[in-house]
Amino acid sequence: MEHLRIVLIEDNPGDARLIRELLSESRTTAFETVSAGSLAAGMDLLAGGEFDLVLLDLGLPDSRGFGSLATIHERWPDIPVIILTGLADEELAVKAVQMSAQDYLVKGHVESELLVRSIRYALERKRVQRELERISTQNALILESAAEGIFGVDTGGNFTFVNTAAARMLGYEVDELIGRHSHPLCHGLRPDGSPYAERECIIYKTIREGTPQTSSDDVFVRKDGAVFPVEYTSMPLIEHGRVTGAVVTFRDIAERKRAEQAIRESEEKYRELVQNASSIIIKVDRQGRITFFNEFAQTFYGYAENEVAGKTLVETLAPYSDMATRDIAAMVDTALANPREYHRSESETMRKSGERSWVSWTTKAILNRDGAVTGVLVVGQDISERKRMEDAMWRQAYHDILTDLPNRMLFLDHLKLALTQARRNSYMLAVMFLDLDRFKAINDSLGHVIGDRLLQAVAYRMNSVLRQGDTVARIGGDEYTILLPQVMSEADVVKIVRKLLAEFQQPFTVDDHVLHITASIGISLYPADGNDEETLLKNADIAMYHAKGQGRNNYQFYNPSMNVRILERIILENSLRHTLERGELTLFYQPQVRIDSRRIVCAEALIRWNHPDLGLLSPAHFIPIAEETGLIVPIGEWVLKTACEQNVLWQRAGLPSLCVTVNLSARQFQQPELADIVDRILRETGLDPRWLELEITESTAMQNLDITVPNLVRLNGMGVKVAIDDFGTGYSSLSYLKKLPIQKLKIDKSFISGLTVDPDYEAIVNAVIGLAHNLKMRVIAEGVETEAQLSFLHSSNCDEMQGFLFSEPLPPREFEELTAVCR
Repeated sequence: MEHLRIVLIEDNPGDARLIRELLSESRTTAFETVSAGSLAAGMDLLAGGEFDLVLLDLGLPDSRGFGSLATIHERWPDIPVIILTGLADEELAVKAVQMSAQDYLVKGHVESELLVRSIRYALERKRVQRELERISTQNALILESAAEGIFGVDTGGNFTFVNTAAARMLGYEVDELIGRHSHPLCHGLRPDGSPYAERECIIYKTIREGTPQTSSDDVFVRKDGAVFPVEYTSMPLIEHGRVTGAVVTFRDIAERKRAEQAIRESEEKYRELVQNASSIIIKVDRQGRITFFNEFAQTFYGYAENEVAGKTLVETLAPYSDMATRDIAAMVDTALANPREYHRSESETMRKSGERSWVSWTTKAILNRDGAVTGVLVVGQDISERKRMEDAMWRQAYHDILTDLPNRMLFLDHLKLALTQARRNSYMLAVMFLDLDRFKAINDSLGHVIGDRLLQAVAYRMNSVLRQGDTVARIGGDEYTILLPQVMSEADVVKIVRKLLAEFQQPFTVDDHVLHITASIGISLYPADGNDEETLLKNADIAMYHAKGQGRNNYQFYNPSMNVRILERIILENSLRHTLERGELTLFYQPQVRIDSRRIVCAEALIRWNHPDLGLLSPAHFIPIAEETGLIVPIGEWVLKTACEQNVLWQRAGLPSLCVTVNLSARQFQQPELADIVDRILRETGLDPRWLELEITESTAMQNLDITVPNLVRLNGMGVKVAIDDFGTGYSSLSYLKKLPIQKLKIDKSFISGLTVDPDYEAIVNAVIGLAHNLKMRVIAEGVETEAQLSFLHSSNCDEMQGFLFSEPLPPREFEELTAVCR
């Protein structure tokens, strides 16, 4: 259960008491509420400890109105504050949020669920706010490190942000530009000096049309009035489907302009200039073969001019991919087809070292004095840094930071495209919802660092199994979604799902920890289970929960009846949260009997739920829910204490001394303080430790030996016995088993039920009995229902038995009567 510390600053004792009562009703979060009757007292509390949130009344004796909020925010800006007031005033609510309050609640209209939800939302909004601030700082650093000028404008053309490179090129300080109208600085005049109408500006065209625009024939105006030619791109800023401004990236192209002018003036002057230019300048003939490669190009690409002379541009710059080959070839072809125009494009190229770079190209056909085309001039600028920045920003928006998998947004984009193609081509697709089983136990016991690395390992392993074209995304926590965009039948899906589950059979090694984890998978199919993204995801999620309900580590296809079962499960879970306080739980006891003497030696405590509407429910109906919600811990402690108390009562009533056996769930057993809890209950109930036996499953014992061994050693030192339940169904390592302080092995009832029908089961049971006796352990067989089974166990020297052949589980009074008869 989550634990939160709250400071309640409220001068009305009745209101303060009501708020505390509302918080105490939460079953998902434990609230530690500390109250103060004045702002000064509240400030003292905040200064003296660590708190998660402040509930603040606006009408305090030592501060009125929003002054209290401002005072707290000034000293503790990171603590979220929720306003409490007696006034239902919308304007006050808006003002509170503007002054950084996370919510505005009207006393007298607040219910427990609303208050808890408001607190959770406030904490989540504060976390998101911090993350956005971090991303904003990171993006600002990226912008500031760019060599190109970058600025943003609103829909009115006013500067909203300007990077250092842009301010430097314009001759201003950044602060001088913010809020200023951009048009007088950005092409107030044409290159020839004529006026440039604002409506002609491509920035405004971007804002009007919401589309990217590019220009390389404009000039910008510096602070001193000087103009310089620029090449720039204007990209629309779109929020919630509406254009809110534009982002402009520009570079000073005066040097390139001078180079182009020199070419037009004379070949000799051109050659001198281009050799010393800091741009890539290449000449090719009509066949695309290189005839000139300037010094900057030689340095940039790592080729000497004689290495590339006579080679084609494609052979030199794009020898590695069809896409790059096509882009480079198109530059030359376009210039030859339109010899009177300049042409601009971007492409990826490769240097001699193998390093790939992005270059912005300008191409123009070279004409002789007669106007005939003799070749093409190619001028390039390295834009790799800009591309890296764009890629980084794109990945931040569409990928999970931890695993680098697509996030929910990108997954939905892929699913939307796949649905369009599936409708057009009339084929099936599958959506899977995968959730890791019991991941929280690993995360809580080993820490978030190990948990995060496990999530990364899971992502890597899933990607290795899926087909090319499939998509796996992490949508939060330990939840993943998978898209199979084209499948022929359910059988195709089953093959892939089984491969995924098979991968989870192999342990994950994280640092020095060998971790075993399984997955539950829900599957929905198009078109049978939905025609849109959200429906398919929702139904896959429902199917996944059904898979968990079937025992985890399996998969389930969606069917409509699951909706009803999910609703029933929610109702059952809500009822389960109140079982202890309502006294609806009870214990039955099943005898464990020595085979040779038929004497009862132990009583296994088995929980039942007296549901007010459904009657007596077995553990199979509610224990899986208790384990998933964490309620198994308080329920398990209640079972342990109740069983110990009952054993003491039987002893005081004069019954023969016998042990009571209590089953521990995996989550209970993984508690580092387990031995302390058992010791406390033994002291509270007065039960001698030798009359208590704890049962854990084989898989629980081997799950995390760093916790298992210390717990078993302490329990053994206290005199408490430990038995391994369901032996033979897990994955025990015998080398570890013989080192653990275990007193008894319980043979799983699946082996006992097969004794009379399968000779292999007889061999297995004999092997387990021999193993246990060699390790100085006693053996008990559960699920014994026939005399033939009992006879075999007796001949195999099995020590004890348990099952309906002797007795079903009994209420305490009937168990006491049975024990009295069997003395």
